[in-house]
Amino acid sequence: MDEFEVKLQEVFGGAQQMGTTIDSAQNFIRKVQSEAQSSTDIWRGSSNTAFQGTMERFNSAANRLYATLEEIQGRLSGAANAHEQAEQEDAGSWNGALIN
Repeated sequence: MDEFEVKLQEVFGGAQQMGTTIDSAQNFIRKVQSEAQSSTDIWRGSSNTAFQGTMERFNSAANRLYATLEEIQGRLSGAANAHEQAEQEDAGSWNGALIN
C-alpha cells in the first residue's frame, strides 16, 4: 500500500499561496479590462463590435479561471482543516486512553 505524509503547514501554505495567485490574477485581468475599455470608448465600427465580442469571451474565461482557482484554494484549505481536526481528535483519544 502506498503511503504519503501530509505536512499541514505546507498544505495551509499552498492554500495561502493560491489566495495570493488569485489576487495577482484578478489585478492583472482588471488592468487588461480597464485598458481595453478605455480604448474602445473612442473606437467605432464593426471592428469595435468584434473586439467587444472578444472581450466578452475573455471576461467569461476570466470568471471561470477565478472560480476554478477559488475552488482549488477552498479544497486545499478544507483538506488541511479536515486533516488537522482528525489529528487532534486522534491525539485526544490517545491522551485519554487508560493503561492498566
